[in-house]
Amino acid sequence: MEGVIRALVKVNQSICLPPGSHGLAFTTDSITSIAKFYSLTFFFLGELMDWYVRRSKCRLLECLHQDVYLNFRYLIWSIRSSAIHIIGGLIDGMDMDDPKYEKKRKIMQSSDLYLWEETRLSQVGLQKWDRRLIAQSAMTRQLIWEIQHDAAERLQLRAESHLLLLQMLDLTSQRLRSVTQQNSGIACLTTTVAQDIGMQGGDLGTDLPSELTLITSQETSRYKWSSGPKHKYTRVELQLASKHLQDFFRNDDQVTDLDSDVDVIAEDSVVECLQQWATNVHSQVLAIGGSPTTAFPSPVALISACYATFARKAKLPVISHFCSLPTEERSGMTLFEQGLISLAYSLIRQLIDYLPPVLEGHAACNLNTERFSALNGTMTSWKEVLSLIDMLLYLAPPVLVCVIDGLDVLGDSSTDGPIRSLVRTLSTHTRHQTAPTADGSQNQDVLLKVLFTVAGRPNTLVETLSENRLILSESNQVSQLASTDGALNPDVGIVMMNA
Repeated sequence: MEGVIRALVKVNQSICLPPGSHGLAFTTDSITSIAKFYSLTFFFLGELMDWYVRRSKCRLLECLHQDVYLNFRYLIWSIRSSAIHIIGGLIDGMDMDDPKYEKKRKIMQSSDLYLWEETRLSQVGLQKWDRRLIAQSAMTRQLIWEIQHDAAERLQLRAESHLLLLQMLDLTSQRLRSVTQQNSGIACLTTTVAQDIGMQGGDLGTDLPSELTLITSQETSRYKWSSGPKHKYTRVELQLASKHLQDFFRNDDQVTDLDSDVDVIAEDSVVECLQQWATNVHSQVLAIGGSPTTAFPSPVALISACYATFARKAKLPVISHFCSLPTEERSGMTLFEQGLISLAYSLIRQLIDYLPPVLEGHAACNLNTERFSALNGTMTSWKEVLSLIDMLLYLAPPVLVCVIDGLDVLGDSSTDGPIRSLVRTLSTHTRHQTAPTADGSQNQDVLLKVLFTVAGRPNTLVETLSENRLILSESNQVSQLASTDGALNPDVGIVMMNA
C-alpha cells in the first residue's frame, strides 16, 4: 500500500499548479494533452490491478521483496511527462526545455527497461485483438528484460559482495552498542572459514536425502551435471506451485520490529565475532547463544533483528525467520514439529523469490512444480523439504544472508533429528569448493552468511556445528562452566578461545 500511495502521490504532484499560479488557460490544443494524461493514468490503474491480481494468486502481497513502485516507475514518469503540456511545461519544478529535463529523459530511454515500457505503452488506445497482440509482445519483452536484469544484478552482487557486507556492518554498528564484560552468558560459536568442501570429522548421517550425503570433490558440480531431457521453469510457476506453503507460517515471523530508539547491546567479544563473520570473504556460520531469559524479544533476538533489518537496507539478499510455537496443535504433530515446518517452509518461499526469472531443470537439478505438492505440512515429506532447500540454496544469488533466531524454541525429541539435518543442509553450502575467476582470485558459487541466535546452548545446534572445526568465544566465567558441559567438550573438535 505504501508503494501504491507513493505512485498516486507522484501522479497527483504532476498536475499541481506551480506556486503563485492563479489558474490555467485551456485551449483547443489542451484537449489532446488532457486526453493523453487520462488515458495513461487509467492504463496505469489497469496495470496496477493486473500486478495485484497476479501476486495475489501467488500469495506474494505480504512478501518482503515486493516493491510496487519500482514496477511502475517508468510508467509513472511517462504520466508525469504527459502533464507537462497541461500545466505549462513544468515537472518537478523543471522546464521541459531545461537541459536537466532532457538529460533525465535520455537516461530513461537508454535503459534496458525502455523497450519493454515502450511496448507496454503502445497498448494505450488499442482494442480487442490489436490490444491483445501488443499485450503479449509486452509480456515477452518484460520477461526478456527481467532475465537480462537478473543476470546483471547477479554480476553486480558478485563484484560488490564485500562492499555490501561492509555497508551492512556500518549500518548495524550505528545500532549495535558494544559494552565491556557483563558476564551475560553470551557465547559465539563460529565455523572456521571454509575454503574446502570436505567434512572435517563426522558425516551427514542418514536423515538426509541421498543427494545431500554426497559431500565429495563434486560438491559444486552435482547440480551442474545433467543428462536426459531438460525443462524450463519460470519463477512465477514455482511461486504459484508453492503458494499453499503460506498456510503453515506467518510472514510476520520473517521479520521482527526493531524500534528506532532502542540500542542493541552486546559484549565486546560478541561484537568482534559479528564483525569478523560479516566481513570475512568466505561463507561462514555464526551461532550466538545467550542465557535463557523471559524478556521479549531476547537480547540475542535483537541481534538477529538488527542484522536482518540492516542487511536488507544494504540491498543484500536476505532470508530470515524468527521461530515460535503455534498456539494450537494439529492432529498427529507436536507443536515443535509444526514450528519446524513453519521455519522450513518460510525459508523455501523466501528462496524462491530470489530465483532467476527463468531457470533450467534437468535430471540432476529437478525443480519442477510437482515437487511442491508433496509438502503437506507434515514430517512425512521432510526429506523432500531438505532436498528443495538444498537445491534452492545452490540457485541462490551470489551473496546471501540467512538469519534464524530461536531454533532452541523448537527443540524436542520429535524434532531433534530433523533440526540437525536442517543445520547440516545450511552448513553444507558454506563449504562449497572455490572456483578460479578471470583475475586469478577464488570465488564461491554462493557467498552464504548464516547467523543463528539461540537461548542457551541447544545440543541440536552445537553438536551439529561441532562436526566441523569451530571457534568458541565467550567470557572467562562462562568458559569455566563450558568446560564441564559435554556438548562443548573439546573432543568434538571445538577450539576454545577466551574473549
